[in-house]
Amino acid sequence: MKRKLLFFFMFICSACAYSQPVIIAHRGDNKFAPENSIEAACIAWKNGLKFVECDIYETPAGMVCIHGKWELKSLAGCEKEIAQLTEEDLKTLNLANNKKWGGKFQTVRIPTLDQIMATVPADGTLVLEMKSYSQAYARKVDDARKAAGLKKEQILLISFDANAIKDFNSKYKGYKSLWLYSVRFENGKYIPTSDEAVKKCREIGAMGVNIGNSGLIGADYVYEVKKSGMKFYVWTVNSREEFMRLMNFGVDGITTDFGSDFTKTFAGLKRIKM
Repeated sequence: MKRKLLFFFMFICSACAYSQPVIIAHRGDNKFAPENSIEAACIAWKNGLKFVECDIYETPAGMVCIHGKWELKSLAGCEKEIAQLTEEDLKTLNLANNKKWGGKFQTVRIPTLDQIMATVPADGTLVLEMKSYSQAYARKVDDARKAAGLKKEQILLISFDANAIKDFNSKYKGYKSLWLYSVRFENGKYIPTSDEAVKKCREIGAMGVNIGNSGLIGADYVYEVKKSGMKFYVWTVNSREEFMRLMNFGVDGITTDFGSDFTKTFAGLKRIKM
């Protein structure tokens, strides 16, 4: 026990030698433009973010960037499910009609994967959440990447579907991926445990985890996952206090709705020595 505690504190103390975690703009910089839009992605890149997250559904209209199955209604006043989206809808639905934007934008369309990938700069990484996986999904992502002239290293795949990650990695080598899940804490232990999470990542070929419910995460959980060589990312963190807490635990990446703000606030900040 004493030895384990010693290594734990050595790990925390060594965290100060690392740079801050990467900041990931959740669905683009959605504070300044409609989420998952070209506009939101471009604002994030312009404001200095190096990682932008997007959600990609496979639809009759192609691979499109949108989050939820029924979000067309809240985003564009359309009653359709995502699976019913047509090419004509991509030309006519306007995300700027949402009252949230108060006339700030005239027209904002639902983008395709090709269009989102075309925005990625040479030093940027697109964090791509696979929302509806099929046997053709991996090929379509790889084709879009090639068409955009991006390297495999510029795509970070994430998914709640462990089988989707495993299948993608079996078909196309060289992509980075993270397993998405929300951690729980019950009866004095994390669910899944750190050992279970690491085992799953190894089974599916993921380089680490991307965890929700970050408020439940303690330094011990981060330590146990990272000591195995896995990366540790979290989502969605919107308070500065929580950002600092997780940064000092040594997490590798933090997804937030305040990408531009946090990039400015925490620029050059190092982890705290303990």
